[in-house]
Amino acid sequence: MNDSNPADGNGTPEGGESREPMPIWFFVGLILTAYGIIIVCSAVLVDIPDRVKQVTAVAPGIWWGTVILAGGIAFLAAGLKGRRP
Repeated sequence: MNDSNPADGNGTPEGGESREPMPIWFFVGLILTAYGIIIVCSAVLVDIPDRVKQVTAVAPGIWWGTVILAGGIAFLAAGLKGRRP
């Protein structure tokens, strides 16, 4: 085998420690967080100029965007927690 190859015969790095892949929850959280930010920003930019006082009462985009954003942050935290030893 070639000595310049960083992996041994088992496909692990030289130290013998294999890196765990990122949990799926991290990527789900990343997508939900991005969607939540987009939905909240678009709801705020569209609704606030028209109805400043009643925006939270009638704007489902703000409420659903906030729920999706909170869920995304929770999944991100779960994904990062699952990766730590």
